[in-house]
Amino acid sequence: MSLVDIKRENLRRYAKEKYGIECNRRGYAHCPFHPDDKNPSFQIHLYEGVWRWTDWHLKSGDSDFTGTIIDLKARLENISVTEAINKLKEEFCAQRIEEFKSKRQAKRKPEGGGWARTEYFYKDAEGNEACKKVKLKNYEEDKRFWIEVKTDKGWKKSEGDFNPIPYRLDEFKSHEKVLVVEGEKDSDTVNSLKANIFATSPPTGKGNWDDRLTPFFRHFKEVIFMYDVGAEENAREHAAKLQNAYPDMDIYVAKVPLKEEKKDITDYLGQAENPIEALQSVLSNGEKLESRQRIIEIPTRGIQPIPDLEIDNSFLNRWVESLSQITDAPRIFLQFSGIALLSGVLNKFYFKFPRRTHLNLYILLLAPSHYFRKSTCTQFVSDYLEESNPNLGMPELFTVEGLYKRLAEEERPKKLVIWPELMQLKEFQMGKEYNRGSAAFLTDIYDYKERWRKWTVGDGEIIVEEPVISILTAGITD
Repeated sequence: MSLVDIKRENLRRYAKEKYGIECNRRGYAHCPFHPDDKNPSFQIHLYEGVWRWTDWHLKSGDSDFTGTIIDLKARLENISVTEAINKLKEEFCAQRIEEFKSKRQAKRKPEGGGWARTEYFYKDAEGNEACKKVKLKNYEEDKRFWIEVKTDKGWKKSEGDFNPIPYRLDEFKSHEKVLVVEGEKDSDTVNSLKANIFATSPPTGKGNWDDRLTPFFRHFKEVIFMYDVGAEENAREHAAKLQNAYPDMDIYVAKVPLKEEKKDITDYLGQAENPIEALQSVLSNGEKLESRQRIIEIPTRGIQPIPDLEIDNSFLNRWVESLSQITDAPRIFLQFSGIALLSGVLNKFYFKFPRRTHLNLYILLLAPSHYFRKSTCTQFVSDYLEESNPNLGMPELFTVEGLYKRLAEEERPKKLVIWPELMQLKEFQMGKEYNRGSAAFLTDIYDYKERWRKWTVGDGEIIVEEPVISILTAGITD
């Protein structure tokens, strides 16, 4: 085999198999010549048909800055270039080349540029296809995936948020116990055993447990989380979220008994003589979470516990109790989201003295990011208004002129403005030049006035009678 052919062989694969140098998708790896390399500073790339490596610790003029497979072998094994060439010729004999080609051909899909495509369909509780995850994998073990949602015109790639549901949701109602694994493949593997163990997976895998997934699990008596090797902490975090929402539920975290990173339960069961017994053994060794235990240390940043509000209101009581079943948001946030509805919109709160004055409330749900479900609480209120009476709410974005006119159209207008994020109010609502004066207006009407007057160029004098506008928004303690 000629040196030209050797230099054209995939250096990334050779470096991984021969020296354990593993590159990411862009070809970067931790430098083998600088052991203290914290960030990948060694690159293997294809240049004009020849595979080369580059040590980015050095300057381009240095003799050891870059080279081919020959220079890499000589440096790593501390031998001369001639010795490196002879060794490479022995390794890349005709038999080895044919072996490489046959392996690659076996892993390649005939069509599609070498990418094997797998589709996993997600069905809703009624068994209707809602979305699907498309996964691509090539012979070099590179992976890609995306979500497609079902529309009237067929499948469409999701460009942003989608309503997440668990895998095999349509089978949930037939089981009281569920195993949550990292991916759809593992779920199918476990279910194919027909061992009276039902398995599902979140659509985002170990990456994130969306709060909208939690309510689907409320009827289960026992839930076991088991992710791939190396993702045990992710499994514990997701299990903790479910435990916080349903303290009386029995929740366990099990581990795949393998050492190699990213190995999964499918790999383990594939090498077991009796897969059913092997699976049962793994699950029986799961660690039980304590009731109401918070695995995640939530930063409070000095926030003190707040007692429940002592308000005896039937709507508010039903509101809080209902939402407590589907979210682990703090009870105080649920109470104030209900109060936002009761204030300006439903016209239930007012001062009695010296006269009956309706009470508008500007409510800010304030807490650190991620754990306290602030935006979830504001979304519950938006959904309620949308279903009951959309006219009671205000759009998130509006011009101050448009707000004047809308309030003037109604007699004694009662409105609720909802901003899921306080930064949205600051940057997109108040920060625009055409909305100059909106902050002053909202501040002005906070002090209740029976009559509010505004002069505009286009419509002359606008008069608003007894406006009551409440605001519900959320912010972070930063």
